[in-house]
Amino acid sequence: MRAAVCMASTALIIGGMFLGSPYRADHTPVSVQSILCEQADIYDTVTMKGKVEAQHKCRVFPPGTATVGRIYVTQGQPIEKGEPLVTLYVTGDGTELRQAAEEGVQGLEEWLGSAAILPSGTVDTQPTAVTLTAPQTGIVMDIYCQEDELVTPLAPCVTIADLTDLVVRAQVGEEQLAEIAVGQETTMTFEAFPETEKIGRIISIAPYAKTGSFLGQEGPVQTDVLCSISNTDGTIRPGYTVTVKAKTQRQPNALLLPYSCIGQDEQGREYVMVAQDGFARRQLVKTGLELADQVEITAGLTAQVPVLQDPSSVQPGQRIEVHDP
Repeated sequence: MRAAVCMASTALIIGGMFLGSPYRADHTPVSVQSILCEQADIYDTVTMKGKVEAQHKCRVFPPGTATVGRIYVTQGQPIEKGEPLVTLYVTGDGTELRQAAEEGVQGLEEWLGSAAILPSGTVDTQPTAVTLTAPQTGIVMDIYCQEDELVTPLAPCVTIADLTDLVVRAQVGEEQLAEIAVGQETTMTFEAFPETEKIGRIISIAPYAKTGSFLGQEGPVQTDVLCSISNTDGTIRPGYTVTVKAKTQRQPNALLLPYSCIGQDEQGREYVMVAQDGFARRQLVKTGLELADQVEITAGLTAQVPVLQDPSSVQPGQRIEVHDP
């Protein structure tokens, strides 16, 4: 009897020691979650900032010094080519101004712009009624005069733009200029509508670079890039701030993992923890293109191997019990 009691006591002690032993702890499976690599076609991108512009825009100038008689339009109004804009009572001749523009007086041509509309011919010195009409179909963007106000040919009376034909003028730094090309597809998001995404293409790249400056400080060297944009729903307007991403390098059927699956060892090498025969195993990998929340795996892994979602949760060789998310 005493022997049986001693044997039972001994068994209990040994069992308790086993339950609390490091050996058992090392051999108790750890519950983990795993995922498989996602496969998708991906692109490297060049990100640029820009503004929406109307591709067809004109400013209508008075033919000479004049008093504004009647204004027929309001800001934001649709208008057809040939419809009246403003009636002026002209008292001064605009011939000298036009002659200066034709001779290329420094700064004047830039001020007027290539879209400036200056009526040809001269007018009498006596007040003459002249009605300015719309040179194109579009939307009245700005009205720069008021009735009974004195105007001169140095400033426009009205600006008209075609909002169905918009472009985005963005800037790219010289370090990324070689990566972009005419014809590349672009995706665009807008500060005014963060959830709206538009598709376009690069239609031209300026043949020169320019340096910005602010308060005497020289800025980065940048090149203008013109991109097409679809505006069939009419939601986009000139002046909107745009983030443009030009698709450059294409990687078909790439393997993708969330950033959280990637670890780094003491030597700076990237790795993932994979499940193999019920144990965790460290697998070195190489990464490539970086997306918003995923990274491309270029070597060291196949699409069929389960990857642990948190590589820091287990040690190599540790027994694991895998659960799908």
